[in-house]
Amino acid sequence: MVLLVFFGPQWIRNDLRADLSRLSVLRTFPVSGATLMTGEVISSAVVLSVYQLMLLAVTAGGALGATRLGLPPGQVVLGLAVAVFVVPALNVVAMGIQNAGALLFPSWVRSDMRPGGVEALGQHLISGTLCLLLLVVAALPPAVIGYVIALLVYPSWGSAALVPATLLAVAGLLLEAFLLLDWLGGRFDSLDLSELA
Repeated sequence: MVLLVFFGPQWIRNDLRADLSRLSVLRTFPVSGATLMTGEVISSAVVLSVYQLMLLAVTAGGALGATRLGLPPGQVVLGLAVAVFVVPALNVVAMGIQNAGALLFPSWVRSDMRPGGVEALGQHLISGTLCLLLLVVAALPPAVIGYVIALLVYPSWGSAALVPATLLAVAGLLLEAFLLLDWLGGRFDSLDLSELA
């Protein structure tokens, strides 16, 4: 599951990274850049979220069946419920970052998945590390807000403090995703295709 959080946005590529060779066709679609970029990002985020949530459901089922772990069933179900909200929102931000890289630096994005040489490995490591760092930076403010809210509400609400904390963290991630997608849409609309040739 952790590998899919970090590397899933690089593996799932049914978005702008796969459509870079068709940018001239995409520009002819009668939709705004923001709508197009939202569709590109959401298409990958949904696929990745389904994979991750299936793995989490299997993990939660195993945790509920394993009596040696000593996890109360309520905590397992609560953790799964939190993940159902947080994982898709985090994936939208992660896929937005990946697509921003494709839009800003198209020559760094490989549209095919052929094996490359050492230079391709180095390029992939650099771009992957940069995208991961940007995801951590983007996820940090909503996580801090959620943590502070949980600390403030926990004395009176108990474990139910995760509900407002999760909702605020997800709202923060979705706000970041909205701003990123809006910016990507404007960037796509103003893209000069002659520069990419």
